[in-house]
Amino acid sequence: MGFFRTQISNLEVLFYDDLSNRTGDYNRVFVRYSGKLQSTKLTAKHFSLFYNKVMFCLGKSEIAFMLWDDLNSAFKEGINKNTDFLNGDGYKLVFVSEASNYTKFSKASFYSNDTVKTKFSIGYEEFYSAMSVFAFLQYIINHSNDEDLQEFNNAIPYYIDGICD
Repeated sequence: MGFFRTQISNLEVLFYDDLSNRTGDYNRVFVRYSGKLQSTKLTAKHFSLFYNKVMFCLGKSEIAFMLWDDLNSAFKEGINKNTDFLNGDGYKLVFVSEASNYTKFSKASFYSNDTVKTKFSIGYEEFYSAMSVFAFLQYIINHSNDEDLQEFNNAIPYYIDGICD
């Protein structure tokens, strides 16, 4: 008997401004997610898998605590179409509409056995992995209707321990 898994969706978060040489006070970002946003529980599961993997990689760093705190507060209040994860304390992200010539990336492949395989570019990994979580969540918010966002918000505590406790 072997270990079989089927890839069911992918996530790419691409950044166009390197922290070491950016020209503005923001980072441009592009998000591509091949999952079906209409499947709210599956989207919540994928977001949670990605978030948990990033948190594992960040360990007990300062940015990990910032990420957890920001998400915990947002999910306690309830995310909606007005929730903004692109402008935070010490960062600003701007979505762009095409993917070319990126400088940093976070990629994830989601599998049918509830696993995720991730890959991150080298350099400023803590910053870009945390920003990838914010960008993915903002992408979900921007591309979901109010009813789906409510369902997504309600599903997250089931998938992420400690959120909304």
